[in-house]
Amino acid sequence: MQVQLLDIFDGWQHASEPERILSFDHFFTHLTQRCETHTSRQEVFAFVLNRFRKAQQLHGSINEQNISKFGKELDFVYNLLVPLLTDETQALWGLVSPSGKVFYGTDAFYQLLKQEKRACQVMDKINAINGKDVSRLMVYQLIMERLYRFGDVGLDNLIYTFQDDATELPRYYAVRLDNTFVQVTAKGQLPPINYQALRRKKITEVRESDLDSLLDLNNFRIEGFSIVSLEDITHEYVVDKLKNIVIVGGDYDYHRYHEAIENNLKLLTGNANLKIGISPVLKLNGRPLLHHQLAENSVLYRFIKGVAVDEHLRREWLGYLEDPYPVTYRVDAGLPLVSEPLADLAAQSGLDSLAVIPLFYNQDVVGLLEVYTEQGFQISKHELPRLRVAIPLLSQFANDVCVDFKNKLDRIIKKRFTAIQPAVQWKFNEAAWRYLQADADYGPTSSMPFGHVEIRFNRVYPIYGAVDIRNSTLKRNYALLADLMWQMDALGTALLRLEAIHPLPHSLMATFSRLKAGLNDSQLDYSQVAISDFQNGDIKTVFDELKQKDGRLAEIISDYEYQMNPAVGLAHQHRRAFEAAVKTINQEINQHLEAFNNRLQTIYPSYFEKFRTDGIEFDCYIGQSIAPHIPFQEEKLSAIKYLQLETMAAIAQGTHRLAGARPIALETTQLIFINNAAIDISFREDERRFDVEGAYNIRYHVVKKRIDKALVKGTSERVTQPGKITLIYWHEESLHDYLHHIETLQQNGLLGRTIEYLELDELQGVNGLHAIRLPVVLR
Repeated sequence: MQVQLLDIFDGWQHASEPERILSFDHFFTHLTQRCETHTSRQEVFAFVLNRFRKAQQLHGSINEQNISKFGKELDFVYNLLVPLLTDETQALWGLVSPSGKVFYGTDAFYQLLKQEKRACQVMDKINAINGKDVSRLMVYQLIMERLYRFGDVGLDNLIYTFQDDATELPRYYAVRLDNTFVQVTAKGQLPPINYQALRRKKITEVRESDLDSLLDLNNFRIEGFSIVSLEDITHEYVVDKLKNIVIVGGDYDYHRYHEAIENNLKLLTGNANLKIGISPVLKLNGRPLLHHQLAENSVLYRFIKGVAVDEHLRREWLGYLEDPYPVTYRVDAGLPLVSEPLADLAAQSGLDSLAVIPLFYNQDVVGLLEVYTEQGFQISKHELPRLRVAIPLLSQFANDVCVDFKNKLDRIIKKRFTAIQPAVQWKFNEAAWRYLQADADYGPTSSMPFGHVEIRFNRVYPIYGAVDIRNSTLKRNYALLADLMWQMDALGTALLRLEAIHPLPHSLMATFSRLKAGLNDSQLDYSQVAISDFQNGDIKTVFDELKQKDGRLAEIISDYEYQMNPAVGLAHQHRRAFEAAVKTINQEINQHLEAFNNRLQTIYPSYFEKFRTDGIEFDCYIGQSIAPHIPFQEEKLSAIKYLQLETMAAIAQGTHRLAGARPIALETTQLIFINNAAIDISFREDERRFDVEGAYNIRYHVVKKRIDKALVKGTSERVTQPGKITLIYWHEESLHDYLHHIETLQQNGLLGRTIEYLELDELQGVNGLHAIRLPVVLR
């Protein structure tokens, strides 16, 4: 154990700093309380307290200047705080003053700190690894936790890494900081804090400049000492990294992931000289094969493809792919030795040692893991078992690559061939495989662009709008209920006419009466299914029999069946009327949006797409990256915003006119979501559409999907209303262009003069939204 001051904060100072005092008072108070509550250890605690009391009488109160004179007493602190069986020579443990100076710790801890300080600034390294100013946030953490009861600080998983001299590989350590014996007080009255600035945020999510304005650290005092320890988490760190690689999903950048996997497996085994090959075993019509791009890290596959190999040896390799099993070459690890032909192959490849481990997913082989060494290095028998924890993750990774391969085959078949019969599917599989073989990069070809080509536009401005048919679900249900009631009335009439001629089964009449009595809007889904089953089941069976018995019965049944015809019968009249009204509304909306898009393209080439709901949503993206050869100016964006607003007003007027001309009056609401910040979009091949990229951009996408249900704050009123255009926005600055356009449209007689400024209730994960509502002049 050592007593020595070592500044791990490297003398960092800020304009706003709390008063920091090394003190053992809180520790002494803690021991005194333990003396009263833990009688079995009372003598031990009293002894330590007495030792410190006598030492302080001799040397004065403990401070950073005289701490070196309390070495023996600090040993007692170590024995109290650390389990007795802990290996002191290996433990990375120490005590730190509030000023950031280590003053006592194990030899191993001091040795690590001194080694790291020679190589780099310790706190610089911690900040770089964890992506934040840790030393600064620690202070805010203490103050917020102790004085303001703000618990979610986000500093629980600090990581430190350093190079292991023995393996020449990095080791990862969790930094554990225990502030039990630290006391935080305010100098004078506790300053108030703006909790709104921290709402739904962790301390690590608040900018440092905001923290400085939130709290003046000069108003606080920190006394005591902290306990710091480092725990080796390299194993857990590697497993988490491998999990992240598997979880990413999507089209795999196999080569980048392979390098990351190899580096992490070296960390897991502790052998920097290992070479790793992960070869997904693809299946074509049930036969295994290795793709040359995906198997380029397989040393055996490279050797077979690059050298004239004996045909028997090649067949041995292909046979092994059919039924692989774990094998080793010059590795004493308790695994089976590789068969003689493959041993010859490994020897001819110039390998010093080799282990091949099959990867299985749901009992199907999906890949091979090759672990090998060259240039005189060996695989130790202790290293392979350490890979066991990674095998399920590597199996998932290989399976995802195989699934990706199968999807590529399917896309080629769907794109280049017409519908095919299952019996000849294998032929198309082979044709698609040949296309992939011709693609040297496992991606696009000159004749067939797909795969790894990324279609992406950066810094485009989104224009979003939605026209929704208000209460469409409710009105659809009304129409459905009306049709079901008409159908049951028609069926009841038919049954009475039939029974007057021929007796009907009692159970049939009882079921009819029960279903008709239970028909209401509260059980509509159940009634719809039950009545349909009744009509297509019992009724159809009985009616089919009756039609054969008597011409009069057949005539009654034919009349009933004609009315039940979905295309022409009155049984579905309300549904058809509702669907016709919706179709007419959507045609009106589409007409205006098509005109909007046509005019839009004359202003500046833009990406425009529509989505059909009960109404229509549209997205438009405009920016320099979409048309690099045409200069883009902000004025063009402003012109498009005007066109969007004008189009929404025209849609509101058009749908209002239709409402008075249809049997079912449907009203529409018009919504615009304003996002003035540029975003990035890329084409998603799996969904055949453009989608946003990046966390901030995805948030924009999430918000626009939720705002149509937004309520005016403090009320149950929907922010969107028929006959009005609602503009939702984050910041008032976003309205600059729109307010100018609104004034123009008011002067042109399209919009009314009243503008409602509204604040919205919080949505799931979204708050701080505002809206303005504009009345459309309806004629």
